[in-house]
Amino acid sequence: QNITESNINISPNPSSGIFQIQWPHKESYEIRVTDLKGAILHQYTSFEEQYNLNLTHLHKGVYLLLLNTNNHTEQHKVIIK
Repeated sequence: QNITESNINISPNPSSGIFQIQWPHKESYEIRVTDLKGAILHQYTSFEEQYNLNLTHLHKGVYLLLLNTNNHTEQHKVIIK
């Protein structure tokens, strides 16, 4: 699997737990949030060009956001302050 960083916009980052994710193409995206040990904390599939991610139930810290499409995976760090 190809892991890249590209033109996906995640804002604000850091935030209090609400993130808006925007990507350039309207296609199916699997969204996974994990802790730094790899435990999946949130999983959702979006078919729109943006997704409002609510992680206010999680503790302050750094988490990994994995975005999967049919042809690639992107990994981003998000920070809850």
